[in-house]
Amino acid sequence: MDGNYIGAVSCCCRLTSHIKDAKTRPYKSDFSADSIPQMGASIAAFNVQAAFRGYRLIGCVAAGFNAIFLRNDIAPDAFPT
Repeated sequence: MDGNYIGAVSCCCRLTSHIKDAKTRPYKSDFSADSIPQMGASIAAFNVQAAFRGYRLIGCVAAGFNAIFLRNDIAPDAFPT
């Protein structure tokens, strides 16, 4: 299995709703978030990464802070792309 494959059937990701573009923060081993706006990534960024790894967006919580992704080979008729 390569490093680009998660393997889980689904995953839930924490969104940062104030970021509109496909942006993420670079990894820093000593990173410490002082506030919630510095955590997570935009839904566009998660969507790009999920698609690259074989997942599709199937929904978000009503409050808009979590997105749920499902592996492409799971229930394609129930959750079409």
